[in-house]
Amino acid sequence: MSGIQTRSVPIHPRKMKSMKDEWMKIYTPIVEMCKVQIRMNIKGKSVDMRTCEHTEDPSYLERSAQYIEAINIGFPIEDAIALLKFSDVFLDRFEISEVKTLRGLHIERAVGRIIGREGKTRDAIEEFSRSKIIVQGQTIHLLGTVENTRIARDAICRLIMGSQPGSIFNRLRIINSRLKEKYGGIQTVYSEFEKR
Repeated sequence: MSGIQTRSVPIHPRKMKSMKDEWMKIYTPIVEMCKVQIRMNIKGKSVDMRTCEHTEDPSYLERSAQYIEAINIGFPIEDAIALLKFSDVFLDRFEISEVKTLRGLHIERAVGRIIGREGKTRDAIEEFSRSKIIVQGQTIHLLGTVENTRIARDAICRLIMGSQPGSIFNRLRIINSRLKEKYGGIQTVYSEFEKR
């Protein structure tokens, strides 16, 4: 490796306490899997990481930063670990305004359509697309493989544009069955966890 690379991920002040409480669970996978040095900078409200002589691949630093960012957004540690274990799992985000320009109550209605009653719509999209979704204000965060997040993003965009949830669920079922025929099963973030 050519030299020491560093990366700092700012942590939202409201997340600092929960990060401190879960710190052992958060930093252990980074140190064990990626061999990246990590510390919590309480004064600067950030998590600082750097490569060392034991770091095998410099890309582990970026994956570790995405892992910390995913936890900072609100993904559970168990879901975010997929960013460290698999090179094809990514964190994606987009704004509702990128899909359609909405104002006032229309934004709240769009968020409500994405989440659904008691979170059922979001859960159904997560189940069919095999990805994880977090809605924060007008920002939608997705965690999964490129193909899985593309399926989830398409379903969410259709909800924002005004499609009925029932038609989206039917579309997701069709896509799901096509992928099962193509691959013999859908690639999931969790399938590898169960084997280990």
